[in-house]
Amino acid sequence: CLENMSDVKELIPEFFTCADFLRNDNQLALGAMQNGHVLGDVKLPRWARDADDFVRKHREALESDHVSEHLHEWIDLIFGWKQKGRAAEEALNVFYYLTYEGKVDLDAISEPHIRKATESQINEFGNTPSQILKQAHPKRSVEASMPTTATSSPHMASLLLERRLGRAPVSLAAVCARADRLIWVGADRTVASCRFNPSPLDVARGVSLLEVGAEDKAVRQPFGVPFAAGLHEHRLATRLACSHDGRVLFCGGYWDHSLRCMHITDGRPLQSLRVHSDVVLCLALSEDGATLVTGSRDTTLMVWPVSGTSGRLPLAEKPRLVLHG
Repeated sequence: CLENMSDVKELIPEFFTCADFLRNDNQLALGAMQNGHVLGDVKLPRWARDADDFVRKHREALESDHVSEHLHEWIDLIFGWKQKGRAAEEALNVFYYLTYEGKVDLDAISEPHIRKATESQINEFGNTPSQILKQAHPKRSVEASMPTTATSSPHMASLLLERRLGRAPVSLAAVCARADRLIWVGADRTVASCRFNPSPLDVARGVSLLEVGAEDKAVRQPFGVPFAAGLHEHRLATRLACSHDGRVLFCGGYWDHSLRCMHITDGRPLQSLRVHSDVVLCLALSEDGATLVTGSRDTTLMVWPVSGTSGRLPLAEKPRLVLHG
C-alpha cells in the first residue's frame, strides 16, 4: 500500500486513535515472509518515529484546516453529485458497475450459479454508498482565530509575531494567552508569564499587534515532580491547561499518576489528586472554564468540576464522572 497506487485501502478508526494495532505486544506467532523475515510489528513509513507518532500525524492531518477546507470535495465524490454520471467520469470516480446501488436485482436472477457468481463479485468489489446529494456540497467555513498555543522554534512562541520568551535557553512546551497575560511553560517544568496588550482594532482587521511586556519578576521554579519516563517532550502541551483567569495551571504526566494544580504567579502547589491508576496523558478545560477532563493510560476519562481558582482547592476531591475505555 506504500508503493502500489492502485492498491486502495480504507483506513479504520484506529489509524487516528490507537497505536496498539500496529504493535505485536503479545508476541503472537504471525509466521514469516517468503524471504524469511519473521512478522511482528507493522513496518512504518520513514516519516513516523514510532507507532504513536504515526497515529498522531494521521490525526493531525485529519483534523487540519486543509482537510476542513476540502471536505466538501470528498463528500461530492462519495455521497454527492460526482458519484455517478458524467461528473463522475470527469473526476475519474468510476467503479465496477455491480458496486452501484440498484444496478442489479438479485431476487430477479433465477439461475443459482449466476446469482452466486454475482454475489461473489459484489462481495469482492464492495458497494458504493447511497447517493444522497444531487448538487455540490457547500464548502465548510474555517474560522480564523488567534492561536492560544503555538511554538515555531525551541525558544520562540508565535502569536502572529515572534519574540524571545524567558531568559533561560529552555525549550518551550506550551504558550497560553489569558486576558491580558501571556503564560508559557518550559520543558523543564518551569512557568513564567508577562503582560501583553492586543489591539482590538488590529484584530478586527485580521492583524494582531501585541505589545509584550517584560517577564514577571516571580521566581521561575519547577512545578510538581518529574514526569513519567517515555513521554514525548513535544506533547507536553496536551498535559497542561490554564484556568481562564490565568491563575492556576493544571498538569498531568507525572510518574506517581497524579493530577496537580499550582499557582502560576508564585509556583505554589494548590492540590494533588491521585485517582487515575496510571499516568495522566492528556487533559483539557471546557470553554467556560467550569469543567476539566483528564485522560489516562489506564483507558479512563474523568470529568472534574472546577470549583473556582479563588478558593483553596480548584478541583473537587472526586470526579463527577468516570468513563472507561
